[in-house]
Amino acid sequence: MAGYGLNLSTGKPQLHQSLQYMTATAIDPDSHDEYVYSKSLYFKSNNGYGTCSGDSGGPVVFEDGKTEPLVGLLSHGDHTKDGFCVTGGANNYYVVLYKYISWIEKNAILDRGRFVNIKPRVELK
Repeated sequence: MAGYGLNLSTGKPQLHQSLQYMTATAIDPDSHDEYVYSKSLYFKSNNGYGTCSGDSGGPVVFEDGKTEPLVGLLSHGDHTKDGFCVTGGANNYYVVLYKYISWIEKNAILDRGRFVNIKPRVELK
């Protein structure tokens, strides 16, 4: 996951000047509403940090050691009391791209080969 979302370490919210990255673990889809899951991927951050305001639209990729296919775009997160960032055990929600691949290809005039066109197989931990 990557983005330029808000940086709260300066005492006042401001966007990061460099791209920030994080790793996360997929969440069991059975723990969420089936309709919502059919359109989303859910993740919990591995280090206690999560996405922040300003990260929406950012990518989620799966690393398999060979490629890093784009499988989703950040929709929103369960923000905590500060209202800016996902922290602790809160969730990050991503739109699944394979459901929209035909629309993306048609409207963005992009080669289908640059996107993942299969339902992601998420290894749950």
